[in-house]
Amino acid sequence: MTRRLFLMAFLSLLFFHKKAMPRSSPELTDEAILRGILDALIPSDDTPGAREANLYEKLIDFISKDKKIKKIYEKGFLIVRTEIEKAQEKQIDWDEILRNITPSSFFRQLRNDAMRLFYSDPIGWKTVGYIGPPIVGYRDYHRCGQ
Repeated sequence: MTRRLFLMAFLSLLFFHKKAMPRSSPELTDEAILRGILDALIPSDDTPGAREANLYEKLIDFISKDKKIKKIYEKGFLIVRTEIEKAQEKQIDWDEILRNITPSSFFRQLRNDAMRLFYSDPIGWKTVGYIGPPIVGYRDYHRCGQ
């Protein structure tokens, strides 16, 4: 395991922790909620999605650097848990959850962060067919156009 992977795993353990859920609802970690939402926002189909772009790890790294954003996400996970409890279904419909939380500041923050991180990565570039010069801030110039 590289030092970078270790640090990312360690940060995710510090940031995400299990929260108690009522017995009627499946117990979900913050990680499972975030992965479910990201997969619904940027699904993997005939083009790469959030999973292939390692968007979860990039978002965790981004969130861990700002206390204000971290609080927005913590409050947002509570909103998502409330929506999951309202649905009372065995299978979580992430599209329905996203429709219900759309007016929240958490959703706007998450959507903006996810889209910015996804489309500033070569995997996002391939999705939209971008073949131009690299975006400012991305240092792996040798990967452009692959």
